[in-house]
Amino acid sequence: MTEESPKSTRALLLNWGRRLLVVAVLLGAAWAIYRDWDRVWATISTIPWEATVASELAALAAVFVAVFAWRVLVNGLGKPLSVLRAAQVNLVGILGKYIPGSVWAYLLQIELGRKAGLSRSRVFVATIIGVGTGMLAAVLYAASTFGPLSAKIGWIWYLTPLLPIGLIAACPPVLTRLVNLLLKLLRRPPLEQSLRWSMVGKSIGLQLLAFACYGLHLWILAQSVGATPGFIGFLLCTAAISIGFNAGILAFVVPSGIGIREAVIVAILIASMPYSQAFAFAIVSRVMLVVADLLGAGIAAITAKRWAPIDSTENPAATLDAHESG
Repeated sequence: MTEESPKSTRALLLNWGRRLLVVAVLLGAAWAIYRDWDRVWATISTIPWEATVASELAALAAVFVAVFAWRVLVNGLGKPLSVLRAAQVNLVGILGKYIPGSVWAYLLQIELGRKAGLSRSRVFVATIIGVGTGMLAAVLYAASTFGPLSAKIGWIWYLTPLLPIGLIAACPPVLTRLVNLLLKLLRRPPLEQSLRWSMVGKSIGLQLLAFACYGLHLWILAQSVGATPGFIGFLLCTAAISIGFNAGILAFVVPSGIGIREAVIVAILIASMPYSQAFAFAIVSRVMLVVADLLGAGIAAITAKRWAPIDSTENPAATLDAHESG
């Protein structure tokens, strides 16, 4: 009893610390909206409905492209998974990111994956590699804006060292060793085969396409009121939202990186527009991306249930999981 008490107290303090951090972030965001609401609303109210619809469609496209990026990795690690089933596991599972904590999205994906016949390790490895390739894609977009942004946002150059590090880590021989090291730390068996160049390359390419769609979503909003014109503006929006996404992933305590993603987007967009406009677009983008996540998960769940029902026979993943646990 006396040995468990310090652990229980520490866990309780950590839980309350996370809750207080979430509350602090939400209160800070609410205060920022209240303080600048007049100027923010002046931007939001001028966005045409046509631009809003087109922007939402671009966001929804990004959601589904991300499924293909994840599916490439899952299929590269074992028996192929259908598009409909991959969409259900990935898009419904990813809704766990809206719950405070670091593991809910992963746990939900793992459980949905097991129902679809995937082992826990396979889903976990595919998701972790997907996070890594997504971060590399974000750094590549950031690198494309180093020239235009460096004069106004000097801190962007601090991302420069991440580019060679990310490229080296993405090389399949290196990535295979890194994944096996992680699996060893988690007391799981190593990969049955080395990761392939085609598998990692396709994942990075699809991640770049997904972030391009997210950037298009943000650029359409900004372009509709005359901000960030041209291709440089598109690259700026894509870099802003891709870096913001990954900053939100690293800030895992905050649900879906709320507040963190918006802060990064604003910090980059102010290179080409007033703060109030950048803040307005970050807020609108947050709402629209939540809608895209919900629509994507709903479409995936309905179509998978209708056209790709799970076989009620014995789940092959259960046997593999039992073997991995032994």
